Amino acid sequence: MVNDIRAHLRLTSLTAAILAAACAPATPGGLVLHGLALAEGGVDCSEGPHPISTTDVAKLHLAMTHAELDSFETSVSIEPASRSVSLPEVPAGENWDLRLTGFISESAYQAGTYTWLGRRRELNISANQSTGAGVLLLAVEAMQCSRTPLGEPVMLSKATPLADGRVLISGGVERFSAGDCPDCRWGIATRNCTIYDPATGSFQAAAPLPNARVGHSATLLDDGRVLVLGGSNRVRLGAATSIDFDGAGLRDTALIWDPSADRWLETEAPWGKRAFHSVTRVAPSVYAAVGGFADGQRVHADLIRFHVENDALRMDEAVELACPRVGHQAFANAGDLIIWGGSRCADGEQVAPEHWGPRLGLRVSRAERWGSEANLSFGTAVELRAGTFMILGGATYRDGQLQAPNRENSYYYLAGSQSHVRAAMLPEGSQGLLGSALRLDSGQRVLLAGGFADLALNRPLSAYTFFNDDNESFSAASELPGIGGALSIAPAGENQALLVGGGRVCEGCDGGLEPLTGGLIFASAKDHR
Repeated sequence: MVNDIRAHLRLTSLTAAILAAACAPATPGGLVLHGLALAEGGVDCSEGPHPISTTDVAKLHLAMTHAELDSFETSVSIEPASRSVSLPEVPAGENWDLRLTGFISESAYQAGTYTWLGRRRELNISANQSTGAGVLLLAVEAMQCSRTPLGEPVMLSKATPLADGRVLISGGVERFSAGDCPDCRWGIATRNCTIYDPATGSFQAAAPLPNARVGHSATLLDDGRVLVLGGSNRVRLGAATSIDFDGAGLRDTALIWDPSADRWLETEAPWGKRAFHSVTRVAPSVYAAVGGFADGQRVHADLIRFHVENDALRMDEAVELACPRVGHQAFANAGDLIIWGGSRCADGEQVAPEHWGPRLGLRVSRAERWGSEANLSFGTAVELRAGTFMILGGATYRDGQLQAPNRENSYYYLAGSQSHVRAAMLPEGSQGLLGSALRLDSGQRVLLAGGFADLALNRPLSAYTFFNDDNESFSAASELPGIGGALSIAPAGENQALLVGGGRVCEGCDGGLEPLTGGLIFASAKDHR
């Protein structure tokens, strides 16, 4: 539907105020859109948007839907350089969902080719009093700067999508210091937390973590709270190992965040200190923690099945893995957990995925189907469709060490046959460690962004690419404005992809890197689901 998309970076913010038009509740209300402005994204997203003329939006189309009431649609033309527009005779009521599309011309409107898209959920429109609301219009199929940058710089944070479409960004590295080995640095963890609101395209501070963490997991619980598990107060980056902790500062507690009160609670996690592990929901209110770095430069070889009871973690089962694993990927499929890559077996021979399920317990995939090239660490993964997963980037662990990232680190995993198939080669400039990927368009596309091109983590990547499952190919790599390195990515709202933070080379900085404050939004023409 969208075939005339602006390639340059743009962000549109649109503030909507709902004004009552009559005294009787049955009388329709009036919708006044004011503060209309477009903003140029520019090259450095840390600067925020810059207002320009509104001539790029010639016409707006509003579609309103409701679970019980009849839907409503209307369109209105916009005068050049106008800052407000009125939409009379809009139906009143509670919990309306709004979809606003912007067209660059009347001919584009007639052809159905929209360039801007905004969404708003559960809006209450009263016929007898005024109501204020915000709607963000984004350039469709374009990468653009968020309306405001992050409050504080961060790299290796965790971005957790919340039940209401917002995103919680927690922990990570706030600064670097010189390392205690050649070509390495220490990343010092932060307590900072931030919430991204897709309705406004802005960030706001949330309650800080009780203690600083990096390398932690952050998981949305079924009750809407967020569980943070493990992590450390610092991480050593670079040199031969790329990532390690030297056994220092690992956390053995968990944190639970209540979004209704914006409050953190610290509780025990009685199964040992760990970082760069995985936590995956395997069934309603049932979760599994796997592997990760442990004390004494060790790697955990365990799977812990647990549930959260009120404010406490309760262990249901502890299972010993065939191999220690760190930097692995963990997929939930039909009640089972699949653990891919990250194998640190001493003999280096056991590289096949391990499967855990409530009926059959732990089992290892058939070893003859697997070679060491598939033993990827510190990559990223998404589920394309039920039972088909895609693993992207990272570095092969072989002969006791990580191998340089290469373009062939791209695989499908087929859960039904417990086998893997090579996917299309990564485009030049996108292969690396600590990249981030996100499923788009109900699994028809994948967005891959950021990472580091080298094992020493001296060359942050500022590239992004799209994988299209229909033709099984990647787009050419494009440049991310203002962010790169180990950034964080998460779905936001109905159709937004949020990319935040990361790192870049800084010649005069301790450790040679500095974390970033930038935020980017990619607005897909289709919803996530």
